[in-house]
Amino acid sequence: VPVTVTSKDGAKFFKASNQAVFERDCLCTMPQQGLVQPRDVRFSGSKFTVNLPQAGPVGPDAAPEIIAAGPVELTFWREDSNAALTKEPPLPVRVTAQRQAKFLPDANQAIFDGNCLCTMPQEGLSPDQSFTLASSQLIANLPKKGVKTPSDVPDILALGPVRLDFYVDAFDSNDPAAKPLPATVTAVKQAHFLPSANQILFEGDCKSTVLRKDPNFVEEYILSSQQIAVDLPADANSRASA
Repeated sequence: VPVTVTSKDGAKFFKASNQAVFERDCLCTMPQQGLVQPRDVRFSGSKFTVNLPQAGPVGPDAAPEIIAAGPVELTFWREDSNAALTKEPPLPVRVTAQRQAKFLPDANQAIFDGNCLCTMPQEGLSPDQSFTLASSQLIANLPKKGVKTPSDVPDILALGPVRLDFYVDAFDSNDPAAKPLPATVTAVKQAHFLPSANQILFEGDCKSTVLRKDPNFVEEYILSSQQIAVDLPADANSRASA
């Protein structure tokens, strides 16, 4: 897979530490595998430090580690399960962090630190009504090389406390034009986004809240449990459910 790294102020190689340092507006791009409509994975940061493999018998699969200074952003794509038939374009999934991010190829992980957000659009809703998962640290477990997964999309582990904001259909209304209701799910321990199952699993003192506001009253629907699963839509015409 071709990988391209660019920066506005060029790069410096430090032989003693075996590092390449890219300065200002750095961008790393590579094709995302397994999509019907091709897209690039994009990883950006204010500074990249690339730890190159040491000389010696490191093997053919050795790859450099990248440490990106914040703010950083990773964009990859989630495709409709019926994309080959519907021709619907894939939806961008964005992971941001304010402190830093590390790409560790040996562990097949990208680790994000500091006020992390993972956002994904909800079909048919405005950008400010996206799925938004907030955590102090997000760990993206990338698909293993040569192993075909159902989605070829990273699964993401968010360390607690975590919070998911999203919208659900107005389940207590027969009006097809009823506005979707804002919902939140929180957990103390962690949340695990599993794209192959189209689910986010929350663990540890979880609470799900759906809010309805009308001119004359406010209603809250609250569900508490040690574990809550949010089922994500497998196609573009569905809404999430908890």
